[in-house]
Amino acid sequence: MKAASQNGSTRRGRRRVAQGGFNHSYQTIRITMFNLDAMSRILAVAILFSLGITTCALAETATNAAASNAAPDMAAVDAMAGLAFEKLVASLLERQGYEVGNLRASNDYGVDMIINKGKERIAVQVKRSKNKITRKAISDAVAGMKYYNCAKAMVVTNSEFTEDAREFARGTECILIDRTILQQWLDSFKMVSGSHPNL
Repeated sequence: MKAASQNGSTRRGRRRVAQGGFNHSYQTIRITMFNLDAMSRILAVAILFSLGITTCALAETATNAAASNAAPDMAAVDAMAGLAFEKLVASLLERQGYEVGNLRASNDYGVDMIINKGKERIAVQVKRSKNKITRKAISDAVAGMKYYNCAKAMVVTNSEFTEDAREFARGTECILIDRTILQQWLDSFKMVSGSHPNL
């Protein structure tokens, strides 16, 4: 009888040990899953933070480059604010021998700057955009050309022009500087002894 009682106690003890082991394993799994979930959240935040730093770094690089003698790459140009892009274009034009006069008035009649080289006087509109530049930009530049008594107009962009805009420009004295030509300007800017593109 005593042996039977001892056997029963042993079996109950084993069940408690087994149950305790199961509970311990269950808790370990729950903790592990919680840690994985927390790690996923931390990883997601880190990725978003990294993307934010990259965007800010591009914008800062673009602004610094525009204010210095170093020409940025197109990725930095695309991240520029409008005024920084305008300053960059002014620097590129100055490197080509133009005297640049910026217009800061709120009503600039579609022109951001007037450039001069000898007797040549050009009204320039600068458009930094993610979208294609439409006919309206050419129309504004041409109107500004006439208002400021310029011989030609020019629109400079980091993007492309719509076909309608190109067709309209062909019938006016408007020079179109698109992304491809702007890249050529930047490449020439970076060359210490190279010649600069002429208009």
